[in-house]
Amino acid sequence: MGQKEKKKGKKGIIAIVLLFFLGFFTGVMVGIRLGEREKVALDTTKQIGDKLLEGNASELITSKELPLTFYEKLQQEGAGPRVEDTQPLVIPQAPVEVKKRESKELSKEAFFLQVGAFKDQRNAKLLIDRLHSQGYEVSIYPARVRGEVWYRVCVKASSSKEAEETMGRLKKEGFTEVRVLKGE
Repeated sequence: MGQKEKKKGKKGIIAIVLLFFLGFFTGVMVGIRLGEREKVALDTTKQIGDKLLEGNASELITSKELPLTFYEKLQQEGAGPRVEDTQPLVIPQAPVEVKKRESKELSKEAFFLQVGAFKDQRNAKLLIDRLHSQGYEVSIYPARVRGEVWYRVCVKASSSKEAEETMGRLKKEGFTEVRVLKGE
């Protein structure tokens, strides 16, 4: 058994040395290629520097003597759509009717359950659409709070009993911050 262990040990050492040599060789090859790229960049920079000293840098830049950059190659080969060719995605939205709250319109028996308040009218519209799809009578009321306009989304209830029932359903549906507002 001693000879088998020695053979396994020698094979292991040989495998490690071969892997080390292969890794070293790969690193050298990659380094040589990087050196070539760096040399091209240095030569190009030297050309530009020489032309600057002569006062002819604009000629070099406008001429095709310089190697193409990555971005120029992309434009030349026409790979993929260019940013200026793409059209912005525009989703048309129906205008939201904003009802102003007037105390004359509301009877003393009218109740409103404020489900949410949003700075962005689009978010209020999304909530209105969601509540309409669930069968609620919903309105939006703009309110100025500390100089900012907030869009309040309210569900209408005709009596205090209906307001309580509606509040219970809304809370079951996940609207935890429902406020009851009584019409004036």
